[in-house]
Amino acid sequence: MSVQPKTCLTDILEQIDAIGQFIKGHKDAASFSKDQKAVYACARALEILGEAAKNLPKEMTEKYPEIPWKNIIGMRDKLIHAYSGIDLEILWKTASERAPEIRPAIRKMLQEQEKEEKKEETRQGK
Repeated sequence: MSVQPKTCLTDILEQIDAIGQFIKGHKDAASFSKDQKAVYACARALEILGEAAKNLPKEMTEKYPEIPWKNIIGMRDKLIHAYSGIDLEILWKTASERAPEIRPAIRKMLQEQEKEEKKEETRQGK
């Protein structure tokens, strides 16, 4: 069963927003790494975000080469399989910088997807 692109994009946005809440109050990697709940929550949110990215159609992700899809999916794989542990500096940088950076492009993708769906519904007479 394939997941609808709109669902995947919504999941990505929700996880980016959740990550922002999880890191609230932390100013740096040292503070963040001492908060096990925040670390676990961010790791899980990045897993979900990566899985949603992995389920997007290739033709859709190819339209947005500025988004590091390979890195997003790679982070998910590393977190899921815990290849040689998790580097908390990288987790912090991803949560505090990288995730918020892609939010505008993901939002734009979602808006475009919604427009396409409305056009399709109109064309089909729904």
